[in-house]
Amino acid sequence: MKITRIELSSIYTPREYGAISSHQIVRLHADDETNRALWESEGGLRGFHWYWPVARAKPGAQVLLRHPVAEGPYGRHPLLVGGYFPAGRTLFLAIDATWMWRYRFGDRYHERFWRNAIRWLALGRLKSGNRRVNLDSLRGSYALDERVVLEARVLDEDFRPSDRDVQEAVLLGPDGRREELSLLRVDGRDGLYRVSLEVGRPGSYQAWIEVAEERVTSAEFEVLLPSRENADPSPDPETMAAVATLTGGLSVSLGELDRLAPAFPGGEERREPLSSRLEDAWDHWGTLLAVLAVLCAEWILRKRLELV
Repeated sequence: MKITRIELSSIYTPREYGAISSHQIVRLHADDETNRALWESEGGLRGFHWYWPVARAKPGAQVLLRHPVAEGPYGRHPLLVGGYFPAGRTLFLAIDATWMWRYRFGDRYHERFWRNAIRWLALGRLKSGNRRVNLDSLRGSYALDERVVLEARVLDEDFRPSDRDVQEAVLLGPDGRREELSLLRVDGRDGLYRVSLEVGRPGSYQAWIEVAEERVTSAEFEVLLPSRENADPSPDPETMAAVATLTGGLSVSLGELDRLAPAFPGGEERREPLSSRLEDAWDHWGTLLAVLAVLCAEWILRKRLELV
């Protein structure tokens, strides 16, 4: 059977939860549309030649990437699935060709993907103080104009997904004010609770769930002031050309660097010899005289004060 090259396709968080559009593992770029293009467009991350077909993810798991074409009775086959186990988090990857993502971009997005995955897995292990209740933020940081999304996974006394409608939590803001939160059960997914909220000020936030007045699980996130420069650091040729025109300069691309040479005055070659001679401070008479003057002054003062 001939295996052809297949492009990746990603599954995103529902739009009703605001601007948060992708899981932190598959969020390789701050801009949502650019991130989506990296996964789904022909000019983005290179695809793969082989994958292990899986019919569907188990209940409670979250599908992060799906096959764009191949499907079964439960829909398109999952390629990347994040799950939860009482001992910690789990991650399933159905392909073995992530090294192909270095094509076009080098290690930039390949390294970022694995760093996000390892951080997500390790953080789940560090936070696994209670095996029945887990609270997490979909991202570690948000812009002030974005909605914060918190998710909780709750098991009952028999370690089965809880079927309660609401899970209560507490939010502590940077000003020290506490706020009660109500996480609603996600339809069709017992044990999974979610809330989307807006915060009014930047800073560090902490949320937790209490059982019998004891904190059993917590999540931390940071809210930052929005920055257009950090959101999209790619160059803007039109703006740079406009600034160059206003200031009397010249704006060129890398392929037009030969246009810069005529813009510099002169044109002659200038050479200046560089000396490698090491000049020590003790090679000057002035240094010796200054030291002798200090020593003589110190000796005279000692004589006058009868210190010797």
